Amino acid sequence: MNDLTSLGHAAALYQETPRMIETCLRGIGASPTLILDGVRYYASDDIPRAMKFLAEADLKRAAEEVQKAKG
Repeated sequence: MNDLTSLGHAAALYQETPRMIETCLRGIGASPTLILDGVRYYASDDIPRAMKFLAEADLKRAAEEVQKAKG
């Protein structure tokens, strides 16, 4: 059985909003493994993958801004 992590716990761990984490989880194609009393739980392995997805998107956006600034 997979270890599960709630969005609230992941948000506290990574200092990011639950909404942003959930968006990134969707971006990598992850869906909740369990929903209990309205709390969504994801496979613990999916959370770091989602944070990597977010970091790569931020890096890409920053690189595009640098290219824009250079003209």
